[in-house]
Amino acid sequence: ETSSVVANEKLNQLLKLSSSNTKTQKDNPTHKPTVAMLLSGGVDSSVALHLLLRQNYNVTAFYLRIWLEDELAHLGECPWEEDLEVCQLVTEHAGNVPLETVSLGEEYREQVVQYTIEEAERGRTPNPDIMCNSRVKFGCFLEYIEKSDMTFDYVAS
Repeated sequence: ETSSVVANEKLNQLLKLSSSNTKTQKDNPTHKPTVAMLLSGGVDSSVALHLLLRQNYNVTAFYLRIWLEDELAHLGECPWEEDLEVCQLVTEHAGNVPLETVSLGEEYREQVVQYTIEEAERGRTPNPDIMCNSRVKFGCFLEYIEKSDMTFDYVAS
């Protein structure tokens, strides 16, 4: 229940931010809305990036390093590196959209992997994707943006 309360609070913050920024945009028609775009290297987020650019948004792409890259390093393969390369190609193809990498692996382990283990131990079927979205994408990532000097009108995923 606590995690859903936190997620609802974050959603309310986003909605307030979105509505206040929309008013600012209407008052200033030359303002090009800014978007922090979470880019995974998959088709959906790549298409979303292009759609935002077509609609004249000023987009900065972010790749979240959330998986267990350190734990897999001994295998000689880093699956996230291939995803990041795809993101780099997508942003270059889209006109050199800025791309930043944000490492949230520790937060992912603490808030998603730990939850998954605990739920499995209790005999329940965990849903790590929902936890990742609420706790990491729209939790830790928003906190990262708030702590940085960057400001965005919207966040897209």
